Formats: sequence, C-alpha cells, structure tokens
Amino acid sequence: MTVNDLARILVVVLIISTIFIIKGLKIKDIISLFFIIYLLFLATIVTIKQDIYYTFNFIPFKEILRYNIENPLFLKNVIGNILLFMPLGFLIAYKLNLKHFYSAIILIFYFSFSIEFIELFIGRVFDIDDILLNTLGGVIGYIIFKVFFNQLKK
Repeated sequence: MTVNDLARILVVVLIISTIFIIKGLKIKDIISLFFIIYLLFLATIVTIKQDIYYTFNFIPFKEILRYNIENPLFLKNVIGNILLFMPLGFLIAYKLNLKHFYSAIILIFYFSFSIEFIELFIGRVFDIDDILLNTLGGVIGYIIFKVFFNQLKK
C-alpha cells in the first residue's frame, strides 16, 4: 500500500461523504460508512502477502527498536502501525459508545491480537510489536474521539 493508494482512498471517502451530506444523511450514517470502508481497507492490508523470511516475533520492542528514526522503515513499521489503528479507536468509541478507557484498550488489543494471530495462518508475520503499536494507535484514536466529543458537548 503506497501513499498514492491511501490518497486515492481518501478522495473516494471524501466524495462519498460529500454526496451523503448533500443528500441529507446524518453524521452517524456517514461515520458508519467510514467504519465499513475502514474495516475493508484494514482487511485488504492484512491479507496482502509479503515476501518475509521469518514468521513471528514474541520479544516486545525488538522490531520497534530495530530502526533509526530517520530510516524509512521506521515510518512504515512504527508510525504506520500507529496510524493504521487510530481510526479504529475513534470509530469503536463512537459506534459502541465506550465510556471507559480500559474497555477501549481491551477491545483494541483484542482486535489487533486477532489480526496478528490470523496472519500466522495466511503467510504473514506475527509480531508482538505490531500489537503494541496498533493498540497505541487505537488508544490515541479513542482519546481524540473523547476530546472531540467533549468539545461538541460544549
């Protein structure tokens, strides 16, 4: 998945959401659409087979600390995993009306762990660092939702 692919997806989402706004759909309908598109996008990324020579990493922070911050692989692996799950934290907080921080952490962790576990069986890599980074990204998304929601209440 390249930056151009992500830009194309964003353009499609913006066009579809604009159409829905013009047609008078409510914000919850648009968010539901984003949630479906996001889950499809996530499923696509997870199931893309890669040329990888190892099958698992159970040592926390091994892959995270492997890269210098200037290395392009740092951006792809570390920042990419965080950004990938930020929408999940935001969207599940909205759709499930999660009120407790620990509920969000548990759900996001479970979702990330499930994806990594499935990757073992489809020729991808199980990496504990991905779970940690994905969970961090989801929690950041949850916090953004809470801040955004509290501002809307005011």
